[in-house]
Amino acid sequence: MFAPLILLAAQVTSPMLDAYDQITPQVAAQRTERCGAGPVTVRTDKLTESDVLVVAAQGVITDEQIACIAKAASFYDVKLPPDAQPRLNAITKAKSSALVKAEGQRWLTTHHLLRKLPKYEAGVTDDDRFACVISAALAAGFEFAFIGNEQAKQ
Repeated sequence: MFAPLILLAAQVTSPMLDAYDQITPQVAAQRTERCGAGPVTVRTDKLTESDVLVVAAQGVITDEQIACIAKAASFYDVKLPPDAQPRLNAITKAKSSALVKAEGQRWLTTHHLLRKLPKYEAGVTDDDRFACVISAALAAGFEFAFIGNEQAKQ
């Protein structure tokens, strides 16, 4: 569960950013509105200080519209009605997980380390034994933070 966050935090200058269109929230809102689910506005989430696209649904949102929204919104968070949000979250989580895994594998392959990485299988791998990867990074003095949990430097 934590491995994708660690890899994401460690790969700040990663080509993973190329997987998303670098667009303004206004452009993302326009593209998202073209998916036909309803009008889209941009609001700023004060807690996270990030832009969120809010879709005012006009009826039931279809799976096709959800897939369109996931692509059109690029990296922006999207707020949908409660019945549609889990479907969008599943798509965006799958995409980000696949990107993080691919980037981690690319980096490890480039540095000839992929074969040394222990394979983790939920429910099979001993979590304490697998945690040696995180412990090794910490013991080596590698600084990383879980996104959203790092304290601001003053």
